[in-house]
Amino acid sequence: MKLIDILKEIKKNNKSIKVKDFIKYVGNESFFHILFLTTILTSIPAPAWGFGTSTIPGGIITLILAIQIILDYKHVVLPNVIGNIEIKTKYFKEKYIKKMESLTNTLKKYSTKRFSEIFNFNHSNKITGAVLVLQAILMLIPIIFTNLFPSVIVTAISYCYLIKDGLLLMFFWILGTIVFIMYIFFLKYIIRYLKFLSNKFFRTNYKY
Repeated sequence: MKLIDILKEIKKNNKSIKVKDFIKYVGNESFFHILFLTTILTSIPAPAWGFGTSTIPGGIITLILAIQIILDYKHVVLPNVIGNIEIKTKYFKEKYIKKMESLTNTLKKYSTKRFSEIFNFNHSNKITGAVLVLQAILMLIPIIFTNLFPSVIVTAISYCYLIKDGLLLMFFWILGTIVFIMYIFFLKYIIRYLKFLSNKFFRTNYKY
């Protein structure tokens, strides 16, 4: 069942619902809705902000959810303090649901289901989880230049799951692995360049 239909059904049958019960309704897709929403802002090409720390919150969330995906959880598992929060269904306003439906229909126009059978492959979630862990590690490194591409890959993989594009998913599996290897290889050069910039503009005395 799609998220829009789930929201409509919950609004129709309940006055309120706990966060953990809502997550159970959404099921496996809950991982990718959360990942998409938490990384979309840091996936937009823009000047780096927060001196490389902007992706740390998204990196933490990505790492936690990636581990749950690898462990084959059926839906996101939350701490009770969050899971037991009650959401009033009166906040599921019809106008917002219609806007979400309109956005979903727009995305469908630019989406294609290809190799969707890969989502039924036993190890596809584990591969996805492993690639997400690699991106989370890069997102957690508080250095400028490690922000954008890992965040984009997490957003893209989430999008692939939501639109069921298996071909695009495999592409981002490969790209995510290559990006991780390249970042690790070039990390010492990035650090050396940052020390050079710091010495030049902030009159520090780093050796590089």
